[in-house]
Amino acid sequence: MANPGIVLGSLRLSVEQQKQLAAKLCCFLSLYKPIIDSHIIEFFSDSLWETLPPGWQEALCELSGPQLADLLLDSAPGGGRSYPSVWPLSLLSFKASARALAFPRTPRGRAAQEMGSGEQAEFWENSRRSSALKHAFRKHVKPKKQHEVRQLGALVKRMCDLTSCRNVVDVGSGQVGVAPDGPCDPLPRHVAGWVNPRASWEEFVTLLQQPMGISDSRDGRPESRGTKSQEGFVLTGLHACGDLSATLLRHFAHCPQAVGITSVACCYMNLTTLSSPAPPALQAPPTPRPGGRACTEGEGPVLGYPMSSWVLGLPGHELSGKAREAACHALEGYAERLRGQSGALRSHCYRAALETLVRRAQPSLKRAGIQTVKKCHQLPFAEYARMGLQCLGLPTDWPLDWDPVLEGLLAQQGRVVAYFCLVLLLAPAVESLVLLDRMLYLSQEGLDCELVPLFSPSLSPRNLVLVAVKTQQESDVSRTAPGRTSSSPGPGSASSR
Repeated sequence: MANPGIVLGSLRLSVEQQKQLAAKLCCFLSLYKPIIDSHIIEFFSDSLWETLPPGWQEALCELSGPQLADLLLDSAPGGGRSYPSVWPLSLLSFKASARALAFPRTPRGRAAQEMGSGEQAEFWENSRRSSALKHAFRKHVKPKKQHEVRQLGALVKRMCDLTSCRNVVDVGSGQVGVAPDGPCDPLPRHVAGWVNPRASWEEFVTLLQQPMGISDSRDGRPESRGTKSQEGFVLTGLHACGDLSATLLRHFAHCPQAVGITSVACCYMNLTTLSSPAPPALQAPPTPRPGGRACTEGEGPVLGYPMSSWVLGLPGHELSGKAREAACHALEGYAERLRGQSGALRSHCYRAALETLVRRAQPSLKRAGIQTVKKCHQLPFAEYARMGLQCLGLPTDWPLDWDPVLEGLLAQQGRVVAYFCLVLLLAPAVESLVLLDRMLYLSQEGLDCELVPLFSPSLSPRNLVLVAVKTQQESDVSRTAPGRTSSSPGPGSASSR
């Protein structure tokens, strides 16, 4: 049963529209798999520029940073823009398709009204403090998180009003150091625990009922009050990492006490997939299947992606770890750096040039992890390169005849930046496919959902919130369905209110 619009400005698609869009995204991303799967640090060592069509190379090679931001990354209508050359139709089609298939990221409704000239009204008076939050909610909290807490808090309040629910379970919330100023009844109660990937929703609810949790009571003593087993609650997770978001969605689908959910995802590269079924934190891959039953012979593990049977059956649905990592990049923030012609744009070119030196010294060493050098773009390349080589235990000098080679590589910074912009243009499409998969999962479980671009994308790049509220009928089905349990990898601490 479809709910009326839960949130003003939400993105609502019928199940058939969701399926069609997922199929189109799989087809589109398959076409440009070499780009989305590439590593920018291999720009020189793998000759990534030469993999682009010659017409694309010609159109992009001389563009300035502001031109790349306006002509390639900007999502606003293109009227009045001046192209310095005639772009190939294939490049124009690539750009248009990437934009058309991805979910809109600009807030609508009330959140949009509070945005002016790309800035949030709450930070007009002070760029570090939200004028809409009390001191207790700003203390030791960065502006990005202040913005998220305020916007998501208002949305969760609306969810509670819609469901007549007074309990909120915030998973992955961390621990609040002080109680807020003024009356707050009941006070937040914290439970430090592991959201076990093999656990059922019943075990999750039991975790919330722990009699002695960490409480923010003003006298410093832990409260004994937990979430009663029959009390309903709204689940929320603000940037729940990797499979933790998938875990919460499965618990929501099958737990009768869970009457609503707001899910903000992040760290898509940490999702379990068919090719990577176990996250680094687990010694063995999870084995339960949807519904919480143990896997029988021939059945695969429950995964973070794909969750839905529809996406699992689509050709080209596979997303590499690199593609999912790219989906976490901040497109809007990078566009701002391009417009400001920030010196930080040099960092990708530096790292790509360093990769050639690493492979010269040790050809088998590819994409080695090198500790980030802060403000590396402010260093001469030679100094940066020696620091990187020293990190890997490699010789820190190179033949004199390599100096002109390196100078030639560094002179191609504009091409490195342009190629990375192509990757960024695909990133929202990858994220859209992951989120569509989650929407289709809820649909196959008989639940209606919406997607809300809630946060300012320039402040919070992962700004899409998956929202769902159960009707009474749906809650009754969850309550009576036999064996409906779920599990999926994901650590977290839970805060119940």
